[in-house]
Amino acid sequence: MNNNDGGQVQEAVKKSFFTELKFTEVYKQYINAHPAIREAMCLKAEYPDYFTGIRENDLIAGRIEHGLVGFSPDEWGPTAFGYYCRAEVITELLEKEDYPGEEREKISDMVEFWRTESTSAKLRAAYPEIMAKYLPDDDWMNKSGISFPLYRLTGGNVDNGKLLALGIPGLRKLLEDYISNATQWQR
Repeated sequence: MNNNDGGQVQEAVKKSFFTELKFTEVYKQYINAHPAIREAMCLKAEYPDYFTGIRENDLIAGRIEHGLVGFSPDEWGPTAFGYYCRAEVITELLEKEDYPGEEREKISDMVEFWRTESTSAKLRAAYPEIMAKYLPDDDWMNKSGISFPLYRLTGGNVDNGKLLALGIPGLRKLLEDYISNATQWQR
């Protein structure tokens, strides 16, 4: 099943929410920890399950198939950045598939938890009233609108001051120094 936004859900196999539930429990366990510790522990919980094997014609290794709950610095679907929960996809799966009562309840509780704890929910809750009025939705990939917030956590961010001060040759020298120092620590 393709979610029309880059997210993939396995076809013909009932979705297991093992990793999403594990991720949520780890997040709750570290909710009050330093953000770097919480993020590291959450990544540790999700990454082993989200890395995929090398496929035919792959030129590099490192493919990731994101879960429906997790952490990602890169937006790959509506509100799927930072700490995210693809509630609409999970709800659709719960409607289509036969999950036992206890499992269904755990999955529903997980979705409810992320309604207020996800990065996008926290951002939206911090909007001033006028901003919320004119930016009513985040689904810029699937909905029509005159304006959408585009959150940015990844990508190239040039330090223009450093570039102008050092120039390209100076940046190369700086990089060479970093590499030299890093190599010394490895010995």
